Amino acid sequence: MGKIIVFIFISFTISTYAQTNKFKEQVTIVNSFKADFYSFPKSIIFVFNDSGHLGGYCTKLFKDLKKTLRKEKIKVGSEFNFSNKKDFANDISNAPKNKNKRSDFEYICNITTEHYKDPEEWKNYKDLKKRKTQHDLIFTMYNNKYERVLKLKLFIQSYYTIATKTKETSILFYEYIK
Repeated sequence: MGKIIVFIFISFTISTYAQTNKFKEQVTIVNSFKADFYSFPKSIIFVFNDSGHLGGYCTKLFKDLKKTLRKEKIKVGSEFNFSNKKDFANDISNAPKNKNKRSDFEYICNITTEHYKDPEEWKNYKDLKKRKTQHDLIFTMYNNKYERVLKLKLFIQSYYTIATKTKETSILFYEYIK
């Protein structure tokens, strides 16, 4: 009887370990916060702060957020703040020009990323399309009084680039704010 219990325990442990270490493309909520005085937005300006390396991703994410939120009659604007325009000129070339005023919007949503250090075995890829990547994407939303009303931290795992997950990200963001 004792051997059976030990066998089941070891099998369960190995099975659990194998499942947690298996790479899976996904967008998941890591943590979140909504203030008691939060209300569904009528308008949001998304402020992207990045070096420029993820300029293409930021542009694609904004387009998907805009498409998702406009269906719900939410006015959407953008502001792109890239700190290294010289080195990442190609990455930021498609970003919309900053024509919006923050004061014209009910909420200001800062979007930042944090890159995880990829394990060494992920770096030995021959095909770029099979490269694994993971990032945290952080939405921090403020009202016009600069009171934080919402914070949402997403964990994104994907192959090749996180840009393949912008549609899922925008839908998950909408589901959280409604």
